[in-house]
Amino acid sequence: MTRALSTKWSLLLRKEIWEHPVLSYRLPVGFAGLLVILSLVSALLGNEFLLSNSGEWMADVQVNGGDVDLANMGSPIAKMGSAVAAGFGFLGLLAGWSYLMSALYQERQDRSILFWLSLPVSDAETVLIKGLLGWLVIPAFYFGVGWAVGGVMTVIASVAATWLMSLSGVLLAAIAAYGANLFDLIALVVTQVLWSAPFLAWTLLASQWANRNPLYWVLGVPFAATLIENALLREAAMTDWFWSRLAGNPELGIEGAILSQSFQMFLGLGVAGGLVGLTILIRRHCYDRLP
Repeated sequence: MTRALSTKWSLLLRKEIWEHPVLSYRLPVGFAGLLVILSLVSALLGNEFLLSNSGEWMADVQVNGGDVDLANMGSPIAKMGSAVAAGFGFLGLLAGWSYLMSALYQERQDRSILFWLSLPVSDAETVLIKGLLGWLVIPAFYFGVGWAVGGVMTVIASVAATWLMSLSGVLLAAIAAYGANLFDLIALVVTQVLWSAPFLAWTLLASQWANRNPLYWVLGVPFAATLIENALLREAAMTDWFWSRLAGNPELGIEGAILSQSFQMFLGLGVAGGLVGLTILIRRHCYDRLP
């Protein structure tokens, strides 16, 4: 029974990826390839722009406004690679949000929902698979690709620094520093994924309900609620809480905010669960609400 269920969910997940190849894997893989090519080009052409005719280093390397000791280039290079990995993680969140906005709307628009409803797949399974793909799978895949390309760029930059500046030990130092940042990066991306759960769940709900562009519901309804709350209460505490889930965790990295983060995180996950449950009910009882 468990094996049959896992196979069923795997097929559903593969179907969603097959229907959305650009957001699912083509975009991150293509962008990663472009970054690697640019890194190789910059490394190969570095001697043309950074070394004088006599072979002397002509550029100052700075990190956060301060000069970097060229003998200790490993750490700054690793930070560059980590920034690439984190950037891919946040790009994955954006891609997941874009997918969720069309996940349930598109199948109603092209009437394919009428076919899928005839299959032995429950509404809960359909909504959960789509929600998990946009909320967890896509950001995780993007981060994995980002981590890989960040590592490749770290190696390329380290080899280029060794070659251009005749430094030794840069490659090993950069790889060690890059690997040491892995768990911090995972914690950062996971925190933001969990923090954004209410907004992503609301996007999925809007995708199921909207008869026109779901973006109008995703952003328009909260914006109208903000105006109404400000007019009636002179303070938009509830809608400000919602908008904070779009902007990111404001307390991330602030010392002493762990308890507050934990409460807000679980509160957000509870709200997201309620919104997903409501999405399942709407799909079950309003399946004939077609754009």
